[in-house]
Amino acid sequence: MDIWPGICSNLFTALKIKSALSFDEAAIKMCLDYHKNKQVIEGFEDLRFLGRNLAVDSQVLVFMLRRKFTN
Repeated sequence: MDIWPGICSNLFTALKIKSALSFDEAAIKMCLDYHKNKQVIEGFEDLRFLGRNLAVDSQVLVFMLRRKFTN
């Protein structure tokens, strides 16, 4: 899935199937990286529609979607 900051319609589509969603916060190493395909420097705080700023991210919120095959 191609994930960007903000509301992800792909995620909501996946939630319609029988699945379990878990999430957790994690500390990350503070660094900057250039992403060629998106043509953007990753690592700065990105608030999608509110824009980006020069604060370097140090924590992330991680989502994991697992499909349930049995009860």
